[in-house]
Amino acid sequence: MEFGKPPADFPVEAGLVQRLVASQFPQYSGLALQEVESGWDNSMFRLGKDLAVRLPRREDSLACTQAEIEWLPLLAKQLPLPTPAPLHFGQPDRDFPHPWTIVPWLPGKPADLFPPAASEPAALARFFEALHKPAPANAPVNPYRGVPLPDMDRRRQSSGDPIEPHLTRHQIEQWNLSLEEDCPGSALWIHGDLHPMNALTEGGRIAAILDWGDLTSGDPACDLARFYMFFQDPDAIWAATRDPGVVRRAQGWALHFGVTHLRHGEHGQPRHGEIGKQTLETLERASLMR
Repeated sequence: MEFGKPPADFPVEAGLVQRLVASQFPQYSGLALQEVESGWDNSMFRLGKDLAVRLPRREDSLACTQAEIEWLPLLAKQLPLPTPAPLHFGQPDRDFPHPWTIVPWLPGKPADLFPPAASEPAALARFFEALHKPAPANAPVNPYRGVPLPDMDRRRQSSGDPIEPHLTRHQIEQWNLSLEEDCPGSALWIHGDLHPMNALTEGGRIAAILDWGDLTSGDPACDLARFYMFFQDPDAIWAATRDPGVVRRAQGWALHFGVTHLRHGEHGQPRHGEIGKQTLETLERASLMR
């Protein structure tokens, strides 16, 4: 497995973005443009007060961009929290030969730095309940999200970064129990990457859900694992399910995500490292539910 933020395959500077906007969406050509911190997959530029330009920054990001273009405008209509569903679809051209989007700029602060209140598990549960519906056969495929946990275990082992050396004895027991749980046959829509840096809060309330590039279908426990990342209460997940098997699988996914974020922290990404540390501390307090 590779850790740390990958370099950009498609470097983008403000002058290029201004030219793209002016040529394809001239109604916005007079708005101020400001580069903001990019993520793993996209370069971002705030456009005026209410918009943002989102451009893929890596070859591996192109499928993520296509998933957001094709599916997020449809899914956003059924969700109880705002999402940056694309408003305009930029076409490839000579200067930037890839699709790109203009999305709404949503208000709020990153949830890893401004955590949701302890009363917010119910709001996150309502969001997941609305999202976790049967997905069509042509939903985006993501071999790293929502798959059976034994598959993820084999990938970690073959990559040379097995999970066990990073876990306590209690967490290894949680991991082993999660591997014993059967993955459901029906594939539901899942966000796939809802860690706290991909959510916004306002006044302690969850205000928006961002970064849908890993959208896929699969086991919803992959998403429910995020309760251990957003909240320090290890029982917060019970707001979303009463099924102990689902909780065990969610604990397994949370261990995988927690260790992955911790490893990113070791490679120059301190915010990710803090998310991983907090996640594993919360799981250490969680029951094994034998």
